[in-house]
This record gives sequence, structure tokens and C-alpha cells, in this order.
Amino acid sequence: MCALSNSDVLQFIRENDIKFIRLSFCNLFGVHKNIAVLSDALADILEHGISISCTPFPELRDWCASAVLQPDPSTLTLLPWRPAQDGVVRLFCDLQTADDAELALDGRTMLRRVLADYHRLGLTPKVGTDCEFHLFKMDAAGEPTLTTADQGGYFDIEPLDKCENVRRDICLTLEQMGIVPRQSYHEKGPGQNQIDFQHAPALDAADHFLTFKSVVKAIAAQNGFYASFMPKPIADGCGNGLHINLSIYAQERNIFSLDQHHHCPQAHSFIAGILRHIREITAFLNPLVCSYDRLGNFEAPGTVSWSYRQGDQLLWVPEPLPGRLPIIKLRSPDPAANPHLALAMILKAGLLGMQEQLQLPPPLENSGDSPPEQLPHTLEQALDLAEQSAFVREFFHPALLDAYLRHKRAECKQKPALLYQSYFKMI
Repeated sequence: MCALSNSDVLQFIRENDIKFIRLSFCNLFGVHKNIAVLSDALADILEHGISISCTPFPELRDWCASAVLQPDPSTLTLLPWRPAQDGVVRLFCDLQTADDAELALDGRTMLRRVLADYHRLGLTPKVGTDCEFHLFKMDAAGEPTLTTADQGGYFDIEPLDKCENVRRDICLTLEQMGIVPRQSYHEKGPGQNQIDFQHAPALDAADHFLTFKSVVKAIAAQNGFYASFMPKPIADGCGNGLHINLSIYAQERNIFSLDQHHHCPQAHSFIAGILRHIREITAFLNPLVCSYDRLGNFEAPGTVSWSYRQGDQLLWVPEPLPGRLPIIKLRSPDPAANPHLALAMILKAGLLGMQEQLQLPPPLENSGDSPPEQLPHTLEQALDLAEQSAFVREFFHPALLDAYLRHKRAECKQKPALLYQSYFKMI
């Protein structure tokens, strides 16, 4: 992202006939929110923020009456599917309390703080995402159905793949917004698609992911489809994953740049840190009841394991192709996660691994290897692990964590059929 100033934003607004500004943020549960303001109000909002009530937010309302949305000028983006006259732009915002700007209320602020810890050590994380989603047909009333857009499978083409034009429009729209996809294709399940993104600085990558989801929803609707990022929208079908590709730079050197048998000790300890804490943070990487219908099925990981050769493990360290960035790929998260919060916790776990110089256990390369520890099987089990975790307790303000756990435990008690219907319309 360009380092834009408040004055740069105001100049762009004046020169491009912008009338509406969407101030976007993501609540702790991963739901993208926004409010719209007229351009005349923007100068004051950029300087002082804008107050919002915390009443609609269960993680905040019991201990925080109001909060302040503080726009980040570097996130200015034109929404190209809106009219050119009286145009619309979007700014991502940090969520702050009115009396304590240092109190982290949102994943974006938490991620900023973790990245500051990396930068103090001369390290820069970069992130690329691979995200799956389903396209469903709409009924005559414009409501989504459970009939998939097609019956295609892996890498199919027309006529089996009826989503090709939608993916093209999504990619072209994202390119107009300065976000360049690396590749797109039909995934394994009927109506299932995947779009992968280039590596970017971690904060940008999380912002891009929220933008990506909103673009997919908008372009799918324009083409007469409903896009769902629900982790398991079809009971006996493939789930939707969010694979997170990670690289860490020390100066200009990627610490994963050596061959698979000679990674630097920092790289091994980074992986070991994620493996140590992954069960404790699964409630935030896989935040829905139906997230656990996906894990362990249809190639989604179900164990705490890593491998060089087996791409279906929790952590995969692939041999890089010539000219491609060496990475590690974390495969358990799903698209319902708050991307800023998820990245903050993953990167913090890896950082602690490096600081404690953790030893990396042997990779799981053969079916005869010792069976690894299991990921949580239910959201309730994942919440128990999070509540007992010193790592998680240190990460959150106590009231914020307790509210998150309480809300999610109540979710676990709802009737599955009604709960899954609400997920389908929300995610």
C-alpha cells in the first residue's frame, strides 16, 4: 500500500468526484462491517475519528459504551463497481476506545502490535492467502438456494465450469483496486472456486482478504449467484479453507530460502512455535460450529503435523519452484476467521518459537510415523483450550476474551439447523 496522508486522501476525493466514503472494519468474530459518510465530513473524521455505539457488538457492549473508528489513510480504495459519478471509496479503520487509544479492541490493532515486535527484531513477515468459496444459484425472489452453480471439479473448464466468467470479473475488479491475484481456478467441489494471492506485508494481506470477500460477494450477485465462504456449506461436500502462506524476511533474506534440509534455525523455531500453540488458537482460526465439520475431512488437516512431501498436512513446507517464493503453508484456517486476528495469533506463536529457540519435531512423511496430536474436534473443545491457554490470555484484554468465549459458547448451544442457516447467509 502507498503511504498516503490525510491531505492526499482529501485531494483524491476532490479530484475524483467522490461523494461517499465507506469506513470499514471487522468485528472480532470476522464479520465485515461499515458505515458510509459524505465527503464533506471526511476531513474531521480523518483527524479525530468517528464515534460508534458498541451496543450491536456482544464482545464490546458489556464494558465499552462507545468506540471510535479511526481511518487509515493508506487504505484508500475506489470501489470500481459503484457509479463513477458521485463515486464511492473505502477506508479501513482501527477500532479504539474514546478514552484509551492503546486498548486493542480489534484484530487490526492486535496485528499492528505483533508486527511491531517483529520489526524491532529486524524481521518482516509477508503473507499470501489461498481462499476457497462456493457459488450457488439464486431463486426467483433473489434468495440463495443450495443448488451449486455447476457440477465441475478440479481445474475443469467450460461447460463443466460455469464459474469461469465470475472468477474473471472478480480478478479484474481486484486488479483495478490494486490487488493482483496470482491464480484462479475451479476447486474440487461442485460450484467451488479458489483464488490465490501474491505475498504482501501482513497488514496489507489481511486488509486485502476482507476486500476480496466483499468483491466476491458483489460480483457474484451481479452475475446472478450467491457466494458463500461458509467453512462447510454442503454437509457431504468439500469445505472452504483459507490457506495462509508465510515467509519471514531478515533484511532482504527470506529465512526459508535454503533447501528443505538446511533452513536456518529461526525458520525451524518459527514452525515449532506455530505447532506448539495451534490447538490453543484454533477457536479463532476456525470460529464457527461448522468449521469442525471441515477439519479432518476432504483433505483438510485434522492433526498437528508438518511435512515436506505431504501437502495435506497442517503445515506444509513445499520445495519452491524456480523463481517462486519459499514459504510455509498453514492449511487449517477457514474464511470465517477474522483475518487480522488470525494472522496476529499465528505470527505471535511463530515469534515466540523463535525467541524461545524451540526445536522442530520430525516431519510426518510416512503413514507409519507416530500419530500426531489431534486438532480440536468441536468448537466447544477449541474454546476450552483457548480459555486454559496462557498464550491466549496474554494476547487479549481479559474482558474482550471473556466476552468472545461467552458469545461462542452460547452459539454452540443453538440448534444446528437454524445456526447453519444463519452462517450460510452471514459468511
